[in-house]
Amino acid sequence: MTSAPLVSLSPQHFVDFLKKNDISRCSFICVEGKMKASHEILQPIADWVQQDTRDYDQHEGIFIQVGENSGVLQSASVHRTNRGAGAGGVRNWVYDSVEDFLRDGMRLSRGMTHKNALAGIWWGGGKGVMARNSGQGLTDGASASSRQIVYEEYGVLMSSLKGCYITAEDAGTSVTDMVSVFARTRFTTCIPPSLGGSGNPSIPTAMGIIRGMEAALAHTGKGNLSGKKVVVQGMGHVGTPLVSYLLDKGVSMVIGSDIDPVLKDQPKKHLEELADFNLFLSLVATILFFSNRQI
Repeated sequence: MTSAPLVSLSPQHFVDFLKKNDISRCSFICVEGKMKASHEILQPIADWVQQDTRDYDQHEGIFIQVGENSGVLQSASVHRTNRGAGAGGVRNWVYDSVEDFLRDGMRLSRGMTHKNALAGIWWGGGKGVMARNSGQGLTDGASASSRQIVYEEYGVLMSSLKGCYITAEDAGTSVTDMVSVFARTRFTTCIPPSLGGSGNPSIPTAMGIIRGMEAALAHTGKGNLSGKKVVVQGMGHVGTPLVSYLLDKGVSMVIGSDIDPVLKDQPKKHLEELADFNLFLSLVATILFFSNRQI
C-alpha cells in the first residue's frame, strides 16, 4: 500500500487497518534525519511525513496508540526535547483523514517548541491529538465513564513515553479529563489544585493574549485597548474569559465567532453571571456573537 491511501484514510478506517495488522501502538522516529516507522507496513506514512514541507520540521517522533478498550486513535507528536521534555496539551478534535490528524500534531508541537522557548521555559515542544470521530467515548452523547476510559488510556500512552512528552489541557479537553490522565501517569500538568496542580490554564492563557495585544498596540504607537473593536475567533475555554478581560479594558465592540453554534452563546452566559455585566453592555461595549456555519 502506498502512502497516499494510508494518509487519506479516515481515523476510524485507519484504526481498522491497524487492528487488522495486530498493531495497537506504532511510532515514526527521526533517525539521522530520516523518519523510520516502527512497522514496515507503515513506512509509507513515514516517507510521506519526511517529504512534507508544510508541517514537518525534523520532528523527533510521532507516537500513535489505539485505545485498548475505547478504540480511539490517539497520538503524541514530539518536535524538540533539547530544552527539556516536549510539553503541550492534548487536543480532542474531529479529523477527516489521517493526514489531518498527523498535520495537527506536527503543526501544534512545532508551535509549542517556539512558544516555550520564547517564554524562557526550559521545555521542548510536544502536542497530543485524539480523533473524536474514532472508537467510542468522545462522540456527542458518550457517557462520562466511557470518556474517562479514553483519557486513562492516554495516560497509559504518556507513561510508555517515559517523560519525553508532558501533556496538558487543550481544545476539547477539560480539567476533569486531566484527572483521568493523571490516574495513569505523572507526566501531565493542569490537574486540579486539590491534586496539587495548577488547574485550568485557559484563564491565564486569555490574560496572556491581552498582554500580547497591549504590547503590539504599544509597539505600533496605537495606544491601548480602550475604545478598540476586537474580533475573537473561538468561543471556548480561552475565548470566554478573553471577552470578559476585553470588557475590563474598555473595548468598544467584541465580535466573536465559533464553528460550534452552541459555543457562540457561551461568553454571554458567562458574562451574565457577572454583577456588572449590564453596566458593561450598556456603557462600554457592543457584543456580537455568531457561528461561522451561519455565514
